[in-house]
Amino acid sequence: MALLGLVVLLGVVVVVPAFAVALVLWWAGRRAADTEVGAARQARRHELLIALGAALAASGAAIGVMSLPVAWTSDYVPTPRTPGLMMTLGPFLVAVVFLGVRAVGELTWPRPAGAVRTARLRRRTVRTLGGRRLRWLGATSLLLVGAVVVFGATAGPTGRAFETSGQLDPGTPGGVVGSYTSAAGPYPGWPYGVPLLVGLLLALLGTAATLALVARRTPLPGVPPAHDEAVRTTSAARILGGVQLCVGGACGLVLLVAGGAILRVERDGAALVVAGGGSVLAGLVVGIASVAAAVISVVPRRGDRAPSEVTPAPLAGQQGRS
Repeated sequence: MALLGLVVLLGVVVVVPAFAVALVLWWAGRRAADTEVGAARQARRHELLIALGAALAASGAAIGVMSLPVAWTSDYVPTPRTPGLMMTLGPFLVAVVFLGVRAVGELTWPRPAGAVRTARLRRRTVRTLGGRRLRWLGATSLLLVGAVVVFGATAGPTGRAFETSGQLDPGTPGGVVGSYTSAAGPYPGWPYGVPLLVGLLLALLGTAATLALVARRTPLPGVPPAHDEAVRTTSAARILGGVQLCVGGACGLVLLVAGGAILRVERDGAALVVAGGGSVLAGLVVGIASVAAAVISVVPRRGDRAPSEVTPAPLAGQQGRS
């Protein structure tokens, strides 16, 4: 029964959303390709295959992480001493797998052939290509860093629980006078916080490297400049959407877990109720917003809405890079 429950849980949490994402990607690609012919349509299909491969690989990584026990030991591989650490790092492991597949896919685009090549000059950077999505990812990352620091500083001696202390009310039955200590967990103290920061750093570095590949991608042969720019922008949006889902999901889970622990401890006054409730609310908002951002990023950008080239004159006799 336990195994059946795990299979059902994985199906509901991972497999069904992955299938839904694949269906939306397919539908969006077909809709965008309706107005495009020839090389532009092939470019859309190539980007769609890369996106599907990355989504399926990320889903497989998520299934693998969720199937791990909360705490285990092994004589063959290093195992974490902190219970649930691998699940805590799961979103960043998924992000690394997702970015790895996307990076490999970026290296499979066709390059211009021939002795003389032309390309329209356009300066692109990771910042300009990422745009608003990159700023939202940065804000989410800063929120996660701030939450890790606050929760690490307020965790108990074990680093895995939130503790409070106070004086017993002498008016209670028996008239006992003294102090008490109350603890509730799990709580994302430094045993979880430090690995989270390392995972976040790896995810952000991988995002920057993958976006750099998109920015430096050779203009696609035979594809009109507007459609080439649209496909490039679609690639960047989907990369940032996937990473936003992972980072925002991790941030939301940290806030939810910490807020739940704060609300479960014995407390005197409303300050901890406000802090715990605010943390839970913030976690829900960040998580829902990250899911929405990931879904919106799936929709491809239309070629007729792509920005115009800043330098329309072709450069002959040079390598087709921009």
